[in-house]
Parts: sequence; C-alpha cells; structure tokens
Amino acid sequence: MLLAASKVLDRLKPVIGVNTDPERSEGHLCLPVRYTHSFPEALQKFYRGEFRWLWRQRIRLYLEGTGINPVPVDLHEQQLSL
Repeated sequence: MLLAASKVLDRLKPVIGVNTDPERSEGHLCLPVRYTHSFPEALQKFYRGEFRWLWRQRIRLYLEGTGINPVPVDLHEQQLSL
C-alpha cells in the first residue's frame, strides 16, 4: 500500500489500505478492523461517500521488535515466502 500511495500525487485519487492480518498487526493507515471483516460494507460506504478521507504527504515508519533487519529493505523489491 505504501508503494502505491507514493505514486499518487493529488487528492483526487484515493488509496485505501486494508489490513489483511488484523490479528497479528496494526494498520493505522488502513480501514478500521471491523471493515476488514466486512469489506462489502466498507465498499458501500465508499460508494456513498461516507468515509472521512485523510490526506498524507509524508509518513515515517518505525519498526520495533526482535529480528528486524538493521539495514533498510525495500519491500517492493523482495519476494515474500508465506
């Protein structure tokens, strides 16, 4: 989502983030967790204009915990093994 958002240069093209694993992660820039579990309802609200949009020009991301790479990694250049 962050890579997609970096390509949007104006407020007329919304980027919607969906946290696909809300049990193990927090997505503060994503839809609320309840809409992750009822995505059709989120889409209906989107179509009706019932969301409050938040424009971000810059964000900073910090990761905390063990096993984090000491060297920055560009995730869009990595292949994830699930």
